[in-house]
Amino acid sequence: MSAKTLSSTALKRAWESKHQEQFPVRQPEQGVVDFVQFLPHQLPLNALDAGCGRGRNANYLSQQGFKVFGCDLSWLAIKIAKSRIPQQTKTIFYQVSDLTHLPYPDNCFGAAICVHVLPYHLKADLCASIDELWRVLRPGGWLYLDLLDCEDAEYGIGPELEKNTFLDEGGVPIHFSFEQEISGLMSKFRIQQQSRLKQGSSSRIRLVWEVWATKQETFTVAALPISAVKSDKVWDEKDF
Repeated sequence: MSAKTLSSTALKRAWESKHQEQFPVRQPEQGVVDFVQFLPHQLPLNALDAGCGRGRNANYLSQQGFKVFGCDLSWLAIKIAKSRIPQQTKTIFYQVSDLTHLPYPDNCFGAAICVHVLPYHLKADLCASIDELWRVLRPGGWLYLDLLDCEDAEYGIGPELEKNTFLDEGGVPIHFSFEQEISGLMSKFRIQQQSRLKQGSSSRIRLVWEVWATKQETFTVAALPISAVKSDKVWDEKDF
């Protein structure tokens, strides 16, 4: 199999299978906790959890006062995430969506997180996803993301689809990044912090790049009122 023959349908099937098997982690990512505590207090309180999975980080963002909009390629992950919204919580909204085509207007989020998601793309789709995150962030908005390092222990496992991208046994591509590449991927942002970390348990340690960045451009900001949100539709400008 090559990068050209890996279809979006095959990717969706692979992720549905993974969400059927995954152990349901409930605690937020520690990096997200650190990131949120660092954010400016005056930041607009609309936040995006891109690739939200089962909602562990979205629930945390909501507890910190954000109106949270979560999306994921897997309908099963979204179904589980919706079932885990705490009772009486009316500030979390989920829908199925591909990160390469986010269903939100330009410049509408004060913060966005993308946790353990971007490496699981072909390089072109990874780049497209980062461009989409830039598009939907407000000027001055903050982004948290992570990437896998080329010296990670799992580098080179599985068929090579393209340079530094391999197909895992579940049918999902995994792209590994090197430091110089990250500068290019994040060229539209101002990187505020970039750390190379070891994450995971003793049985499965991953070598991860954690990046905090801000959007510097100035544009007209789109409002995002809760009353306009319909969680199962693709939004366009007339909804805001």
